[in-house]
Amino acid sequence: MENESINQSGTPTDAKLDNGIAESRAAEQARKYCVIEDGVLKEFKDPDGRIEHLVIPDNVTSISGHAFWYCPYLRSVTIPNSVTEIGQGAFSSACSKLTSVSIPSSVTKIGASAFYGCAQLKNVVIPEGVVEIGAAAFYGCKWMNSVTIASSVAKVGYNAFGDCGCTLNICKPKPGIFKRHPEGWASDWKANFKGKIVWNYKG
Repeated sequence: MENESINQSGTPTDAKLDNGIAESRAAEQARKYCVIEDGVLKEFKDPDGRIEHLVIPDNVTSISGHAFWYCPYLRSVTIPNSVTEIGQGAFSSACSKLTSVSIPSSVTKIGASAFYGCAQLKNVVIPEGVVEIGAAAFYGCKWMNSVTIASSVAKVGYNAFGDCGCTLNICKPKPGIFKRHPEGWASDWKANFKGKIVWNYKG
């Protein structure tokens, strides 16, 4: 079918804009290559090693640990608002070209080392609704420009942003003079962090 693409439900749709075509193709690839069991994305199989843009299907409720092991060509991932958890090491290291990830407000937990070593990530928004960021979740994201952390984040693990030189925009007041970190955050949550911290960020 010329000049048509396939949406997530498998229905042909007119795709007149380039971004619409790209999103539709990504959804088709997701259906083909995502291993999903009971709502859990267990594994993303990219046998040709050429998929760059992925829209995760909206029947996924969580992303398993190391689900995206060795996806060297993946550049962007859109996570649907059905997902509540990103598992430990879900995108770690092997997603070496990942520059963009869209995290919805439905996510409550970002697991330990979830994006460890994703050096090409640029700007990340951790939205209102996220409660926990695991240890070393963004460690080694060397070229990241900024991370915005919503006020709902109540727990941040050790070394969460280690070896990052970005700007952390934190939507919480700066801890008082006798506190080194927000309540519930690990005392060494910013260990090895090399960038700038902006407290009480309003966006």
